[in-house]
Amino acid sequence: MYKILYVDDEPDLLELGRIYLESWEDFTVDTRTSVSDSLPLLGDMQYDAIISDYQMPGTDGLEFLKKVRADYGDLPFILFTGRGREEVIIEAIDNGVDFYVQKGGEPQAQFRELAHKTRKALERWRAMDAQKKAHEIIHALLNTPPEVSLLIDTNGKILGLNTAATIRFGKSEEELVGSDAYNLFSTGLAQFRRENVQEAIRAKKPLVFYDGRTGRMYENHIFPIISPEGEVRSVAIYSRDTTEAQQSQNELRSAYDQLAAAQEELRSRYDELRQNRDNLKESEEKYRILVEHTQDGVFIAQDGRLAFVNGSLAQIIGYTEEDLAGRPITDVIAPDDRERVLTRHRGRIRGKFLPETYEFSLLHKDNNTRIRVRMNVGTGTYLGGPSTIGTVHDLTAERAREEELRESERRFRKIADATVEGLLMHREGIIQEVNASACALSGYTRQELIGKNIMDLFAPESRELVTERRLSRSEEPYEAFAERKDGSRFLGEMRSQNIIYHKVAIRLTSIRDITAQRQAGNSLREINKKLHLLSGITRHDIKNKLTSLLALLDLARNANDNRKMREYIDRLISITETIDNQVEFTRDYQELGILQPAWANVHELVRTAAAGVDRGKIRLINTRDNLEIFADPLIEKVFYNLLDNAVNYGDTLTRVTIHSEEMPDGFRIIVEDDGIGIKDKEKDRIFERGFGMNTGFGLFLTREILAITGMTIRETGIHTQGARFEISVPKAACRVKSARKKPGKKKP
Repeated sequence: MYKILYVDDEPDLLELGRIYLESWEDFTVDTRTSVSDSLPLLGDMQYDAIISDYQMPGTDGLEFLKKVRADYGDLPFILFTGRGREEVIIEAIDNGVDFYVQKGGEPQAQFRELAHKTRKALERWRAMDAQKKAHEIIHALLNTPPEVSLLIDTNGKILGLNTAATIRFGKSEEELVGSDAYNLFSTGLAQFRRENVQEAIRAKKPLVFYDGRTGRMYENHIFPIISPEGEVRSVAIYSRDTTEAQQSQNELRSAYDQLAAAQEELRSRYDELRQNRDNLKESEEKYRILVEHTQDGVFIAQDGRLAFVNGSLAQIIGYTEEDLAGRPITDVIAPDDRERVLTRHRGRIRGKFLPETYEFSLLHKDNNTRIRVRMNVGTGTYLGGPSTIGTVHDLTAERAREEELRESERRFRKIADATVEGLLMHREGIIQEVNASACALSGYTRQELIGKNIMDLFAPESRELVTERRLSRSEEPYEAFAERKDGSRFLGEMRSQNIIYHKVAIRLTSIRDITAQRQAGNSLREINKKLHLLSGITRHDIKNKLTSLLALLDLARNANDNRKMREYIDRLISITETIDNQVEFTRDYQELGILQPAWANVHELVRTAAAGVDRGKIRLINTRDNLEIFADPLIEKVFYNLLDNAVNYGDTLTRVTIHSEEMPDGFRIIVEDDGIGIKDKEKDRIFERGFGMNTGFGLFLTREILAITGMTIRETGIHTQGARFEISVPKAACRVKSARKKPGKKKP
């Protein structure tokens, strides 16, 4: 018996439908007139299917379908409605409706159709549910055993597999299903497995084979799956890793072999024990020779007295072996150390755990001289009684060498601290020691530097280079940017050597600040550049103009009519003005970079520069935004040149606008006009010296002045629509000053 929920806003139709459905099918039908009344039932009761009208007050049938699919999955849903619009049907199908039955016509026929579609939806749903459960059972059966399970077709294509297979092959189920199983193995191993599979298919019988070519042992079972027609359609493969089991068998076999060998060994041990007895006497003789000839002192103390000493110990403290035999051990220990040594001796005899190695001073026979020694001591048995047995090493020579080494290190530190270059000893990148110059260069104290990673002393852009040189143990000099404790940086010349210090391989790196040297070199190059340029102007450009002047003067002197004379005089005046501009440029260019850069307000710079330009009726829009830039004192000429060029060559010019924009890396100052603009092919050349309709120096000088403090300029306008110059100012060279309030009376 199936339980059906039927929803329609027509009560009479609901009752008629319930009667028909319950009389024709094994259905129990609950009816409701709205979706809002139906939803609580779905939460409280178990329904096998839902029949719903489409057009109902409040929530319609499509919205009801969406809620059912969202909350109850694939529960069968039949839409029973009189609306037959195509868009309604499409939307219902898109949202997972099982069937769509249209109202109208003979009642008994339409309800039979509804009953049929409901029965069909239920049967399909039950079949899908059974298939899903069967799939879950098969999946569980495949994944329960730890062995790898594969199902392939006769060509090796993977049809199915279990989780163990995905783990062994290191791929997901989606990657493996549909792929060639033989591609999971090397060429030789794939051929071997293909032959075994083909043999099982040919014989139509299960086949077992073992494979240990990959270093692990696998037991493989092949089961050909035969169709009712007697043909092999697919092959099931089960593979079990028997490596550990095989190892266990091998270990068990090895244990049996070892047991047999042990029996043989026991037989030979008796002979060995007898031989050892003979060897013991020989060993005692060798030990006696060793004790007598070692340079370290050897002693046995028992009951507070020296039971035995060798010749070396007697010689260290000025006695003979006979003098020391039976003497209390306190007689040879310096008074300051007697109590400590005796306390440890007694505690050790009682079985107390105490340090086996420590230092103390022996007392010479002269009762004055102290000999510093290192003792290594333990407990044992001597002549049947408990005793202390130990060795004594004279530290006199070692301490002298250590003092000499300390003195050498003191001399080394004095020399290192007197060195101008910073010196850093580092091992595996960790600083072990530094000199005073390294502290002065870095701004850190010696205590702060020792233990610090040497990479922390370099700028990020140089760390890769320094790391590469350190790891390659290169001793070639190179340059890198270093960072001080306060964040400032300098250019350093680096030299490293790989040395042995205190028996440990370390790297000694020297660093010298060459910032001033490099800046001096840059200044010299800049001076040479200026001299070369100024020389070219004075020697070449002005000389050419003078040649033209002389030629025109000669022509003017011989001219016979006034028109020609005026033409020559006009050209003479033009050339003279050009020479004057060139001389003026050399003066400006010579002064470029001489004075220190300073902060200047952009609005005031433009206002001052504009005062020297005859603009006529051309309008100047100079935006006040309190932007200041750090620039060479000649910065005013930048804005003068840009305004002068706009006025002289703008053609249709009526307006020049100057404003600024904040950018992520600083500010952008924009000088733009509505004149004729600049041709695309000339945009890059206008900043070259000599290019242009006049002297060709204005924009060249503009670029050079800006470059002094890291600013750049480019032209980005559109020809025929106006010129647009963009000056990029880095963050370090710009700031915005807050506007000062004008003094005045306070508001009441």
